[in-house]
Amino acid sequence: MKKFFALFIMLCSCSAAFAGEALVTLKAPDDLTDYEAFTAKVAEAVGAEVVTVYGALSTANTGRVFAFLRSGTKDTPELLRDLKAHPDVLSASPNRKVRINKRRISE
Repeated sequence: MKKFFALFIMLCSCSAAFAGEALVTLKAPDDLTDYEAFTAKVAEAVGAEVVTVYGALSTANTGRVFAFLRSGTKDTPELLRDLKAHPDVLSASPNRKVRINKRRISE
């Protein structure tokens, strides 16, 4: 019997999140061309700053902007509450720490 081994990657969400950080999905206007400026306005409105706008994801999914925001004055629950109350935010989640585990798979 042959044994096969593979690298199985499993993302394991831990309860810990980076303080004051969030991953967000924004509802973009149809004519949006400047993702960074749009995201910066939303971030400013909730007391955060833009760390990264994921341009490749944003252009691939029409009508959505994906970004990573950080606040130096709010903790994660406060930031999430304010983001979820903003009309342009479709979803917001903590920037959780994840681990990648190796698991041996055999037949």
